[in-house]
Amino acid sequence: MRFPHVSAGTLRPQTATDYGAGLPVALARFAQRTRTDRRIWLPILVGALVMVAVAASTPAVPALYFVVSTPHGRTGAEVFLALNLLFIALVLYLFAESAARPRLIGLSLGCVILATGGLIFGGLLPMLSAHENRINVAMFASILSRTCGIGCMALGMAPRVPPVPTRRRCAVILGLYLGLLALLLATGPHLPHLTSWSDLTELQSTARTSRGVLPGLTPWHWTLSSLPLLLITLTADGIRRHLAPRSLGDWLLLATVLLGGAQLCTLLCPSAYSSIVTLATLLQLAFTGVLAIGAILALSRISAQRAAMLASEREVSARLTDLTMLRADFSAMVAHELSSPLAAIRRSTELLATDPPDHVRAHALDAIETGIGLLDALVKDVRAASAAEREDFTVDLRAVPLDEIVADAVAFARTLSDNLVLRVELAAHPIVRADARRIGQVLRNLLGNAAKFSPAGAPTTLRTRVIGDRVRIEIVDAGPGIHPDDLQRVFEKFGRGRDAVGQHVPGVGLGLYLSRRIVRSHGGELTVASAPGQGATFAFDLGIEPGIQR
Repeated sequence: MRFPHVSAGTLRPQTATDYGAGLPVALARFAQRTRTDRRIWLPILVGALVMVAVAASTPAVPALYFVVSTPHGRTGAEVFLALNLLFIALVLYLFAESAARPRLIGLSLGCVILATGGLIFGGLLPMLSAHENRINVAMFASILSRTCGIGCMALGMAPRVPPVPTRRRCAVILGLYLGLLALLLATGPHLPHLTSWSDLTELQSTARTSRGVLPGLTPWHWTLSSLPLLLITLTADGIRRHLAPRSLGDWLLLATVLLGGAQLCTLLCPSAYSSIVTLATLLQLAFTGVLAIGAILALSRISAQRAAMLASEREVSARLTDLTMLRADFSAMVAHELSSPLAAIRRSTELLATDPPDHVRAHALDAIETGIGLLDALVKDVRAASAAEREDFTVDLRAVPLDEIVADAVAFARTLSDNLVLRVELAAHPIVRADARRIGQVLRNLLGNAAKFSPAGAPTTLRTRVIGDRVRIEIVDAGPGIHPDDLQRVFEKFGRGRDAVGQHVPGVGLGLYLSRRIVRSHGGELTVASAPGQGATFAFDLGIEPGIQR
C-alpha cells in the first residue's frame, strides 16, 4: 500500500472548524455531481420506485397479483429465457468494446449462469416426476443461480478496476457453480427449510389464496433471497458509474431495473422453477427482451462501424494503388525528361573532344548550357514540390508593391524565348499582402507554360484588375487550349493535359501543382478557363493591404 508523503510539520489533529469549512465544499461537489448524474440516476430511481410500488400494491390491487398454473408454459418460458440469455451472453462476449470488455464479460458470465440454472431446473429436471415434489431444493437452486449469476454481474460492474476475466477464470467460476448445484441436489433432504410447504401442490394453492407476501416463508428464505437484490443494486450502481456515458449503458440500466423488480417480486412470491407464472416471470421476460434488443442494436452499430472501416480501408487501398502508379509514372517521366538533356550534353561533350571549329564549339557549349538549365529546372521543381508538401511549409506575408512582383516576372519572361510576345496591362498599382518570392515563382511558372505552349509570335497577356479588397492577376495565352476533361488534372501532382497538337513539351507536371499550393497558402485559388483551340486563362487573387496604397 502506498501512502502520500507528508512532512512532520503538517500533521495535526482535525478540528471542528476544519470539518465545518469542508462541509460547504463537499455539499457543492455533491450538488454538481447530482446535476451531472441526473440524467443517469432519474431513470433508475423512477424505475426502482415503480417496481417497489407495484410489489407493495399487490395485496390491495388484485389486477397486479396473479398466479397462473401452466406446467408446459412455465417450462417453455424457462427454456426461452435461458436460450435468450445465452444469445445475449454470446453477443456481449464476442463483440464487447475493448475498454468495457472486462465488465461486459462479467455480465456475460452472469447471463450464462442464469441460463444454466433455467435449463437444468426449469427444462431438464421437470421431466422427472420426483422433481415436482422437491420444492425446497428448487427454491435453493433458484436462490443459488440468481446469487451466483448476479454476483458475477456485480463483480464485473461494481469495482473500480474489475478483475481480468480470462477464459480459465470464467471456466473455474462456471465449474464452481455447477459443483454447488450438484452438491445441492445431493444434500437436498438435509438443507434447512425455506418454507413450510411440503410440495408443489401446496405452493400453488397457497399462491392462489394469498395476496402479496406468501405465508409460510421462513427467515432462511428472507435472508438468502435478499442477497440477489443487494447484488443487483451494486450492479446497477456500477453500470451507472462506469458504463452510463456509453451508448450501451442506457439499455443495460433499464434491464437491470427490470431484473431488480423481478428479484423483489420473487422475494415476496417465489416460484422456484415451478409450474406457476407470476409477475416476476413477466419482469424476467422483459429483462431478457431489453437485453436482446440492446444486443441487436449493438450488433447493428458494430456492423455499421465495420462497414465504414471496410469502406475506409478500400479507399486507403485505392489511394495506395494510385500512389504506386503515380510513383511509376513519375519515375518514367523523370527518366524521359532526363534522357533528352543528358543525350544532348553527351553529344556536345563528344563533339568538343574532337577539337571542332569555333562556331561548332560555341553551338556545343550552348547545347550544354541549355541541357544543364533543363536539368536544373527539373531539380528545382521536384525540390519545390517536396517542400510544399511538408507540414512546415509557410509563406512570409508582407506588404509589397504588386508592380515589383510583376516587373521581376516580366524580366524573367523576356529570357524565355525570343518569339514570346508579352503584353502587360496593369489596371491598378496596389500594395498587396503576399510572399513576393513565392508569388514570383507562381508567375514564372505560368509565364513559362505560356511560352512553352504558345506558337511563335502569339501574344501572351499579363493583366491585373481590382475587385473589392482584392486584386486579380490573369495570364492569358494563345496556345492550343486544354481539353475539358483535363482542366482539374493539370493541377494534380505530375498531372499533365493531353498533347493537343502532337508536340513534346518538357516538364513533369509539378509547376501548376506547386503554384496552386502557394496561392492557397495566400488565401486564394488558382483557376483556369480554357477550351481546345482557344488558349487558356490562368487567374488568382491576392489581398490588398489596407491603408497602404500608392
